Amino acid sequence: MKRGARLGQAACLMSHLCASASVAWGAVLHVPSEYATINAALDASFAGDSVLVAPGDYSDYEVRVLQGGGPFTASSVAFLKGGVSLIGEGGREATRIDLAGQGTGHAVPVLVWGDGNGTVLVQGLTITGAPPENAGLWIRYVDAAVIRDCLFEGLDGGSRDA
Repeated sequence: MKRGARLGQAACLMSHLCASASVAWGAVLHVPSEYATINAALDASFAGDSVLVAPGDYSDYEVRVLQGGGPFTASSVAFLKGGVSLIGEGGREATRIDLAGQGTGHAVPVLVWGDGNGTVLVQGLTITGAPPENAGLWIRYVDAAVIRDCLFEGLDGGSRDA
């Protein structure tokens, strides 16, 4: 076997081992059995972690001041950061994030606000309850986002008569 082929195989093996190891390092945080609210679990998470949300309705929101072209106020049930996965354990039929028309400033049920690092996954949730002229999901400053098997229900999103 030629030296170049062996180096290629070694690099491929190392790449596979590193990828496998990085998956194993991510923690799994459970709502509500370990963390009372989705935001509490998300605040404790790091890139590579997954927050699993048990079936139920979640409407506990927080108000925060974020930076992006200047400070602004935002309200959300889930302030998600880069590299973290937010997953409804029972799927979108059983796990619901509902802002219930509450909040101040930019009121968004799921707000992804990253530092540019990592891919965000939002999966298996029904997302609803944004006040008029707000969205159900807002994504800023992450490498990429994957939205899978989610239902966005009863959202105005700022639409007008067409």
